[in-house]
Amino acid sequence: MNITLHKAVRKMLLKKYYFGACPCMREDLPFFNVGSSHWLYCDKCKVRWCVGENSFSGWHSENEEIWRENMGKYGDYRIIDGDEFLREFDTVPVEPTIASQSEIGHNENVDPTN
Repeated sequence: MNITLHKAVRKMLLKKYYFGACPCMREDLPFFNVGSSHWLYCDKCKVRWCVGENSFSGWHSENEEIWRENMGKYGDYRIIDGDEFLREFDTVPVEPTIASQSEIGHNENVDPTN
């Protein structure tokens, strides 16, 4: 993959997975709250990661019993930072981009042997 394509794909992934992703990059991940902390999780990968605090108002209508239940269900899931998928993507070999003639100011009247 060339570096320009790599940067474009990385930017697209960051936009698509704004709140991060699990290793399998599943879409439409569910979330739960523990207090004002919001967690995304993946049952397939058995992972969870915090996406912020007090960002979504739903936690205001919950109580400590619900938060204890959430930790009972997902407390054993491995905690990740949510951008591990990018680190794996960044290990893909990247080839330097070769500039096109127009990018380097190609002039047809120049003798390439000089």
